[in-house]
Amino acid sequence: MGKLQTMRQLLRHFRSPRMLCFSVLMLIPSLAFCQQLGINLAGLHDWNSELPFVDFFRLSRSWVSQENGKPWGKGPALELDQQGWVKRLAPGCWVETCILNIRGGHYPHGTYNLFYDGKGKIDINNVDGAFRQIGNRVVFEVTGDENIIWIQVKETDPADYIRNIRVYPPGSSEKDGLLRLGFLHRWLGVKAVRFMEFMAINNSGEQFWHQRAKINDATWTTHGAPVEVAVTIANSLHAAPWFSIPHMADNDYVRHFAQLVRERLNPNLPVYIEYSNETWNPMFSQTLYCREQGMARKLSHNPVQAGHRYAVHRSLEIFHIWEEVLGPTRKLIRVIGGQAAAPAVNEERLKYRNAWRTTDALAIAPYLMLTVSPDSTPPLAAVRNWSLKRLERELAENILPRSTVWMMNGEKTAKQYGVSLIAYEGGQHLVGMLGAENDGQLTRLFQQANHAPQMGRLYDLYLDQWQRISSDGMICLWLSTEIWSKWGSWGLAEYYDDEVENSPKLKAFLTRIRSDSGKLEGGCRQH
Repeated sequence: MGKLQTMRQLLRHFRSPRMLCFSVLMLIPSLAFCQQLGINLAGLHDWNSELPFVDFFRLSRSWVSQENGKPWGKGPALELDQQGWVKRLAPGCWVETCILNIRGGHYPHGTYNLFYDGKGKIDINNVDGAFRQIGNRVVFEVTGDENIIWIQVKETDPADYIRNIRVYPPGSSEKDGLLRLGFLHRWLGVKAVRFMEFMAINNSGEQFWHQRAKINDATWTTHGAPVEVAVTIANSLHAAPWFSIPHMADNDYVRHFAQLVRERLNPNLPVYIEYSNETWNPMFSQTLYCREQGMARKLSHNPVQAGHRYAVHRSLEIFHIWEEVLGPTRKLIRVIGGQAAAPAVNEERLKYRNAWRTTDALAIAPYLMLTVSPDSTPPLAAVRNWSLKRLERELAENILPRSTVWMMNGEKTAKQYGVSLIAYEGGQHLVGMLGAENDGQLTRLFQQANHAPQMGRLYDLYLDQWQRISSDGMICLWLSTEIWSKWGSWGLAEYYDDEVENSPKLKAFLTRIRSDSGKLEGGCRQH
């Protein structure tokens, strides 16, 4: 009755025929379970608040070079080995990196153990508790008041330099493997994991296979996570991996990528393959690259159309390589990325070179989008003064119906060309831009809305609409766990330790995936 009561309240505001049709759809009983739900994992940074790895050093920042008497970060150029470890230090110099750059003490408190290979001296800076070095081990205490912890290499022996630093929080050790058990438990039950942000695909500079992120890299924040890590997560969750291929990757890169996945991924899991991400969006270098490549190949006289066509051209080449490598026994889902608000773009991409014949799915991102700028409709001057209830009414009356129309248009196009409709991203999109992001009142309103119970109910209605329109289509929500800021409240949760009951978006999502959660694969024991 609670959901029906909410619907009745919303129906009072529906006046147009389109809104009346939409309201009737909303009254259909919920189709919450057995839904194809996936998640986009957050990117890897020193401020990552999801803490997916047992070894916290995996989230360390690139080395900062320091020199006595000089401004911060103005030390000499560093000599690094192939994995990114500092091979030598000049006199009066040291290097440092940070971990746990997370506000509010949202990280484990207690005794940490740092281990390393080689010879030298390590200091821990900005911890309230004491630290001590015992051979190749540093023990330090974390109270939760630090917000950011600096690991400093003060001395290193060039003949046996410090390397392979590992940092374990209380209750964890090297025996616990790669992935933190709490991270896996949170997402147990998802049907797919999209690794686009996790593997740093946007604006990627990778072209050759040797440039990829590797397991033995000093940190995974510079190039994103290695393919091996993504496969381990997919296997552990028994979820289909969704891989986005860097836009400049050559055929050898693509082939090696596919071979690694064939060798390591559970053969029962399907694989989603997509060329880059949002190659229609000019805020990303991959879109400009596609336009340049399309114009160079004379695919069109119009650079925008040339970009769409090159993205399809390269997608088909990548699909073919994966088909060859995986063979006929593996389920490969070949994805053409589209644009939710632009049906013409979707049709252009599926039609070009009859791409629909060798494509399995059209992917869109039907966000609940309210992007506010000084000159938007509605403008910043109005929205910043809305009450929470006024904002919630806008989301229910206008934003959700518009998102539903995008879904319906996408399904119409997909059905016309005989492919499935899926969503590479989705969820709320309340954010300021073009200066509006600096308006504190607007940011507080949007964050309040994301914390409010009504947001959870809105997600229920949103996901119900998706399932009614694309009943077997995967939707990967954006984003797993990330700190909210003026740049957006993207995370379903802000921190790894958020309580589900106090996180309405997370609760709405987990309620749906928990009905068929299964068990973790691979005997993971991480804390």
